[in-house]
Amino acid sequence: MVLALRSGIDSEIAWALDRISRRFKNDAYHLSIILGLVDALFERPEWFLQEYTNSNKKLDESLSLFSAPPTARRHRRFALESISIIRNASFQEANATLLASMPRARTLVLEAVDKTDAFGDFFG
Repeated sequence: MVLALRSGIDSEIAWALDRISRRFKNDAYHLSIILGLVDALFERPEWFLQEYTNSNKKLDESLSLFSAPPTARRHRRFALESISIIRNASFQEANATLLASMPRARTLVLEAVDKTDAFGDFFG
C-alpha cells in the first residue's frame, strides 16, 4: 500500500487510500504496522498545500467548487482522504501517541490553518 501511495499513479493511489481507510474500521489497526505508511499519508496533504498555496493562484480561485480542473480535484481528494485516514487513526491511543510525537503532524496542521486562511475567509 505504501508503494501504491508513492507511485504517482492515480488509480493506485485511490486504491491504496480506499484500502487503508477500510482497515481503520477495525479498532485493532495501528499505523506503525506498515513501515513508511505515516510518511506516505503525509505526502499528499503537504504537497497539496505547497502546490496550491505557494503558487501565484489563490486556493479558493484555483479550486472553485463548480469549475476546478480534474487534476486539482484529484489532488484535493487524495489530500483530504489522507487527512481523513490520519484523523480516524488518531482516535486510537497508540496512533494518537505516534502522531503527537511527530513534528511533521503539528507542522501540517499549522500550515493548513495558516495557508488556507480558513477563519479569515469565513468571518470576512
